[in-house]
Amino acid sequence: MKTATVTNWDRTQSWTPEALHEPSSEVEVAELVRRVAADNRRIKALGSALSWSDAIDMPGQAIRFPRMAQVLEVDRSAHTVRVQAGAPLCAVND
Repeated sequence: MKTATVTNWDRTQSWTPEALHEPSSEVEVAELVRRVAADNRRIKALGSALSWSDAIDMPGQAIRFPRMAQVLEVDRSAHTVRVQAGAPLCAVND
């Protein structure tokens, strides 16, 4: 867990959550959500911070998924792709 300021892509909005988590597995995500809920706190999932509004700014903790960004399965015949939560579109498109 670390604390860092999150800034959107055009640097018009920023927010410093109480804590910023970057789990590496679904088990870690589940444990984190349980722990935060047990403490009666809030947690917000962050994407690529593309928003131009202040929707990203909320009290509580944040979670993002750069360590869970793999393409897990490509089924060309069904035209489907299964990815982890942090997979950026550029990786999925490749």
